[in-house]
Amino acid sequence: MPIPGRSSARAAVDACHRIGLRLAWLGLRVFFFIFRPRLRASIVLVRWNGRLLLVTNSYRAGSGFPGGMLKWREDPQKGARRELEEEVGLSVGPEALPLFEVFPQEKWCARIELHVFALDLEREPTLEIDRREVIEAGFCTLAEASHQLPELRELLERFAAAIPGRLVGSPDEESEAPG
Repeated sequence: MPIPGRSSARAAVDACHRIGLRLAWLGLRVFFFIFRPRLRASIVLVRWNGRLLLVTNSYRAGSGFPGGMLKWREDPQKGARRELEEEVGLSVGPEALPLFEVFPQEKWCARIELHVFALDLEREPTLEIDRREVIEAGFCTLAEASHQLPELRELLERFAAAIPGRLVGSPDEESEAPG
C-alpha cells in the first residue's frame, strides 16, 4: 500500500535498504553462531500514558524496544540515546534517561550485557520512523510487551514493580487496561 507523500522511487530505495539490512543481520547471526561473542547493547523502555513503546525492525521477526548493539567503547547511555534518535526520532538529554538495570542475556548464540534505560514521557511523542530499519512503532500494555518478548518477562516484571501503578496492563491485571 502506497504511503501518502512518498514517491515510488523512494519506496524502491527503502525496499533495497531493507534487503541489505536483512542480509547483514543474517551474516551477523552466522558470525554469532561461529564465534559466540560477548556483546554490549542498550535498550530504552519508553513509557507514555502507562504504556511501553515497541518497534518492529525490517531485518528480523518480532518486536522489541528501541535500542541496539553498542559501538566499540561507546558509553551505554550515549548508545541508548543514539538508538532512540535513529529508530524513532526522539532526542533526549542524559538527565532524562536513567539506567534501570544491567540485564545479562543469552540470545542469538551471544552473551549480551543489556543496559536497560527508562524514559518517562508526559506528552504523546511524534514518532519518526525511516521505514528502512524500523518499519513500525507503537505503544502497548505491559502484558502485550511481555507476551511479545517472553525473554524479557522477568525484567519487565521488575520494571513494573519499581514503578507501581504507572503501567497499564500488568500480566495479572490485563482486564483493567483501558480500551
